Amino acid sequence: MRDFESRQATNISFDDMPKVLADIQKNIQEFSAKLEEKVTDPDRLYTTKEAAEFLNISTHTLDQMRFYKRGVPFVRVGEKTVRYRKRDLIEYINNNLVNK
Repeated sequence: MRDFESRQATNISFDDMPKVLADIQKNIQEFSAKLEEKVTDPDRLYTTKEAAEFLNISTHTLDQMRFYKRGVPFVRVGEKTVRYRKRDLIEYINNNLVNK
């Protein structure tokens, strides 16, 4: 990406265009692969803020659920850091459907 940014500030000749376009396409493909992996990985760990956004609730609500040991299972990473697995968030949603 840095290579592309440095080229952005300079004039590009017509002869250089195929290489520049190939570099851009490669960067887009790499970014897309990383994004897809992040989206589809069921073991991806979410922060409290990300998990709350995923569930469309406040971080305070998620904190309360954790404090009272209700709701979504969580992973403690170190002494204070809390994370939520994507699969657990999805399972929580599925287990709390009202009209199954």
